[in-house]
Amino acid sequence: MLRIRQFNSMDKKRNKYLSYAEVEKGLIDIIKLPAFFDLPPVLRRAFDAAVSDIKKVDEDYRDEISNRNYRLMLKYLR
Repeated sequence: MLRIRQFNSMDKKRNKYLSYAEVEKGLIDIIKLPAFFDLPPVLRRAFDAAVSDIKKVDEDYRDEISNRNYRLMLKYLR
């Protein structure tokens, strides 16, 4: 799937989680969103919403998202 390839391309540390910085850089460099520079607050809210979904399930959450939560973040960006 395209989403999984995008996630794997952004996961430079290969830890199966993406930090906010990795997502932001990936959207610009990998997905090539040129107008993205005007949207950081929107991305931050979508990222935080995806992270908050992790908090509900996992007490040992990180401020990073997994592949599953990457899907949710993309949904929140719509």
